[in-house]
Amino acid sequence: MKIKALIIGLFCLVVSSLHAQQSLDSLLPVRGFCIAAPSSKSVDRFVKFINEELAPRKVNTLILRVDYK
Repeated sequence: MKIKALIIGLFCLVVSSLHAQQSLDSLLPVRGFCIAAPSSKSVDRFVKFINEELAPRKVNTLILRVDYK
């Protein structure tokens, strides 16, 4: 009986956390990613990464780190 109550409690916790995530996405729909800017030789590969990896995951904010020297 205690195991059944524990399972129900865990299920409720998971369901409520999923609902909280959906609410957060509707309030603040930012999905960001920070990465170093590519070298000029790697731009095509970087664009492919954006299109094939970030876009399907709905990343809508990209921060490029530019290191000077």
